[in-house]
Amino acid sequence: MTHPTIQRVSDTQGRPAWLVSGHEQVRDLLADPRLSRSHPDPRHPVRLTQPGLFGGPIPDPQAEQADLHRMRRLLTPSLSPRRTDSLRPRRDDRRRVAR
Repeated sequence: MTHPTIQRVSDTQGRPAWLVSGHEQVRDLLADPRLSRSHPDPRHPVRLTQPGLFGGPIPDPQAEQADLHRMRRLLTPSLSPRRTDSLRPRRDDRRRVAR
């Protein structure tokens, strides 16, 4: 059974939210400038039981772009094709051991 990649769900407070899990849909959403982590009312942000990857809403939408570029600069070297290819033998060794 396949699950829809976009589902209407509720957050921990019971408010409506969207859960997007398909690779293509997530990639498209992350590239869409209409979506952001900034909150329209920073004094009353959504409260999560566990912080997200980036620690929740950003009060300043302008700071969001700067944060995005900072994270890309930090992560790009570790996730480059050359770097991930260099890890392949180690991953394959671990798979053989796990069998």
